[in-house]
Amino acid sequence: MFSIRSMHISHCPQVLLLVLVAGGPCLHAAREVLVSENYVGTFPYYLTRIGTGVAGTVRLDLVRDYDGLFGIEAPGLLFATMSFDRETQDLYELKVNVTDAMGEELAPLISIDIRILDQNDNAPRFPRPSYSASVHQGAKPGFSIVSVTATDPDDPSLPNADLRYTIFTQHPAPTADPMFQIHRMSGVVSVSEEGAVSLDPSRVDEYQLAVEVKDMGDQKLGHFTRVNVTIRVTENIWLPPPAVTVSENHAGPYPMVISKVQWNADGARYQLERPHGQLAEPFSIGDDGNIYLIRPLDHEQQAEYLLLISAVDKAGMLYDEPLELTVTVSDVNDNAPACFPHSYRALLRETAPEGTELVTLGAVDADDPSTENAHLSFRLVRQTPLAPGDPVFTVTPSGLVTLATAAHNRTAARYSLNITVTDRGGEEGGLWAECLVTVEVEEVNDHAPAFPQQQYGPFTVPEDTGLASPIATLNASDADRPGTDSWFITYTFLSGNHNHTFHILHDRESNTGRLVLNKTLDYETEREFTLIIAARNEVELVDSVYGPSGTATVSVTVQDVNEPPVFTHRQYQVSVPRDITPGSSLLTLSGYDPDTPHTPIRYHLEKDMLGWLSIDGSGTVSTVRGLGWELAGTTYTVLVVAEDTENTSLSVAVPLLIHLETPTEGPGLGREGLGSGLVLKKTSGGVLCTPRREAQSLSIRVTTREGTEPAAPLVLTLASDALIQRNWRLQQTNNTHAYLTFGFRWVTPRVHLVAIVVSVSGPATASQSQSLTLPVTVCTCGSGDYCRMELEPVTGKPTILSAVAILGGALGVAALILMVTFTHLSVRRRRESVNPEALPLQPARY
Repeated sequence: MFSIRSMHISHCPQVLLLVLVAGGPCLHAAREVLVSENYVGTFPYYLTRIGTGVAGTVRLDLVRDYDGLFGIEAPGLLFATMSFDRETQDLYELKVNVTDAMGEELAPLISIDIRILDQNDNAPRFPRPSYSASVHQGAKPGFSIVSVTATDPDDPSLPNADLRYTIFTQHPAPTADPMFQIHRMSGVVSVSEEGAVSLDPSRVDEYQLAVEVKDMGDQKLGHFTRVNVTIRVTENIWLPPPAVTVSENHAGPYPMVISKVQWNADGARYQLERPHGQLAEPFSIGDDGNIYLIRPLDHEQQAEYLLLISAVDKAGMLYDEPLELTVTVSDVNDNAPACFPHSYRALLRETAPEGTELVTLGAVDADDPSTENAHLSFRLVRQTPLAPGDPVFTVTPSGLVTLATAAHNRTAARYSLNITVTDRGGEEGGLWAECLVTVEVEEVNDHAPAFPQQQYGPFTVPEDTGLASPIATLNASDADRPGTDSWFITYTFLSGNHNHTFHILHDRESNTGRLVLNKTLDYETEREFTLIIAARNEVELVDSVYGPSGTATVSVTVQDVNEPPVFTHRQYQVSVPRDITPGSSLLTLSGYDPDTPHTPIRYHLEKDMLGWLSIDGSGTVSTVRGLGWELAGTTYTVLVVAEDTENTSLSVAVPLLIHLETPTEGPGLGREGLGSGLVLKKTSGGVLCTPRREAQSLSIRVTTREGTEPAAPLVLTLASDALIQRNWRLQQTNNTHAYLTFGFRWVTPRVHLVAIVVSVSGPATASQSQSLTLPVTVCTCGSGDYCRMELEPVTGKPTILSAVAILGGALGVAALILMVTFTHLSVRRRRESVNPEALPLQPARY
């Protein structure tokens, strides 16, 4: 019996059975022949035929006949000489050589495969004649006991080798369900549901099983084999180990065995881990089941560990559920307590009674709170400052600070308490820490201030005493604690301080009050002061009242002093027309002597830089000459000085401001003439230095009084005065600007009034020209064009010296010194009001 695959394929080049030269014969044969094993017919056993299909002789020979097992006979029959055994060999690869009558090869070798088909001629076989194993009591359902896997030599891809396992018998016979079960495909014997409950070595310590294996899968027919399996039941020694307690900071040596586990059979490996896959460190487990601690533990870091212990086979599979081991770290007193917080601040009212609770201290100890190692006790060890007699404060073991004696019996404003907190209940050998408590005693104002005397003075004070001058010192006392608000005294006027003439300055360090002058005294107005002054606290009194001793009387007598004259106004002003005539009276200033009102007053003027004014003995100010149109609309300022006739050092000066009115219409030719509305201004240069310096000049400009450019073209020339023509040079640069400089190398240092004529360009009439006066300062200079010498007075100006000649030699010298001083300062401070550069221009006099 056989079958043929790919038989009778005539297109040879595609099936690759035999390839001949073009025009040669095509051979017919099977490429693969399937033959069943165990053939029992007659031999030779013909397998297939190789035919030529053409005339002629073709010779076919096997390259290898497998020791005569195969052969070929005419006409191309392939045969076998004996039956096949698949289990011995399941494939034969034959090569056929094709030649002609002459022995020449006609084509490449032909390949033919003989594949042997399997028959179910083998029963399953166990590798061992019997099996023995053990199982511990309490094993869970499905716990694997032993594997009794069999083999079958037949083709594993066919049902012939498809094996099924069953437990044929169990001895002792089960009373209900069997104690064991077997996996029908793998042959693994395990504990059944009943066995997990009923296995007990005290009742049955050994079971005999007959395990049967059958081929042909789930078909009823097939070969089978049985084997005996002996299963011993043992006591379960895979039990959770007892909890372990290890002292923290144990001295070792390490690694240190702390526990041990053992699986129920040999060959198990052990694994150690913590829950959630954490590493077991600092624990480990050996192959013998010993569990080790590999380093010291810290109770404060972790007080308890839970370890999971597993027993696994060589493949890493669990034998049973992991065991749990609890390791407790016992506490030792290795942590000192700590105050929390380290320092405290308590406020104690001065009137607090004995037993007042101030603060409750807190502390922490990292040791086990359930042990004496964290049992804390407080104790007061030092109080600063020390107090005589009984202690001021007490501390309970629980940390409550209380007042031992009434606070008002103590004088300290602050106490510092050093309190220790000790573990182990404060017993000797316990660890300790120190807490700091600061107690602030809150002052209560229960004492009123009091003066040591009720009368002060009288104090004599000259009427010209300067403001803020001290009169007297007030020194009331207060029995409250110094430096507190209850002790600090404020001094107030109850009466007598008319017009706030006096003021009291408080000194918080000495707690005194200084009576000072707040306003100027006037003997003629008020000659005596009776001041009623009270001493009070800033905070309210408690359990006390202000008495008579808290009030004092201070008497002040004003002493008369010869005072300088006084004007009725601090400043005088007057407006006059531009064309006022010489000898005109402007106003009369009324000064008087406050000491003797009817005493005559002597008057004189200062800073009349243009020599325009005079003043008589009655205080009437008059003009001594007229002014030009160019001063209209300006203000001219002088000082009016009044002197005591008996003591000339007593004087007073007030400013007099003279406003020159602007005319509504000036003389001349109206729109065609210049009018009076032109002014000269300096645009650069402040002073001119003598001797003359290179390239020095004053730049001047002509504008209208409103500051606009004149409408007509102008010509600027020096006045015809011979002295002006000799001393000065004028160079016009454009319609309105010109440079002024010296005509000689040396010009006398003083203020020169230079007359400059401004006229319309071309033939000019008198109405088409205007003379303007320019004050020019000439001085000897240092570096930087600053005057270093005082100026001479302006030519033609009335001087103070001439007035002094009338009053006497001594008074003249003093006035001269005063004049020189003012003039010198006016030059040095060029931009102040006394600088002639700042004066308004006046018309030149010819």
